[in-house]
Amino acid sequence: MLCLASESACDICLDAFDNKHKVPCVLDCGHVFCQSCIPRVDPPVCPVCREEFDPQHFIKMYGINIPTTTGPLYSEASHIRKAIEDVINLGTTETEVPGLIAECKAFARLREQEFDDLRNTCRLLVHLCNVQTRLNQHERLVKSLQEERVNFQASENDLRRKLNETQSSMIDLLK
Repeated sequence: MLCLASESACDICLDAFDNKHKVPCVLDCGHVFCQSCIPRVDPPVCPVCREEFDPQHFIKMYGINIPTTTGPLYSEASHIRKAIEDVINLGTTETEVPGLIAECKAFARLREQEFDDLRNTCRLLVHLCNVQTRLNQHERLVKSLQEERVNFQASENDLRRKLNETQSSMIDLLK
């Protein structure tokens, strides 16, 4: 029996299936792609298993119960995904990420059986935030150590100057 998950999508265009423009179609090999992508596969070889197929012969899955991707939960999930995408593509400040993580976690608690992709993305975001925090700490430590090195070098130079002055004074006294 062929089943589609709540967030099933075409493996070629990555768009979610629907019963209008992105109708899921099964090839002879059993892999599912949207109706609009199958004719564009050239040469006609399944992108997943590499089995040849006839581009005119596939089974459309009209009328199946494709889980809805509308409503307040899906709208909120879409909003969170967009915010995460913005963090990835545009960057953010260290102070903004914890708020986004909290929003993700709160949303994921509402639907424990759905939105696994969002839950996993949130875990990755938490890890990324932790790594970035450690990196920032190390950068601050390196900067501090560099400043100390400059101070020690200045002290060393000052001591060398004083030593030279003292040696010169001693030589003058011995003459």
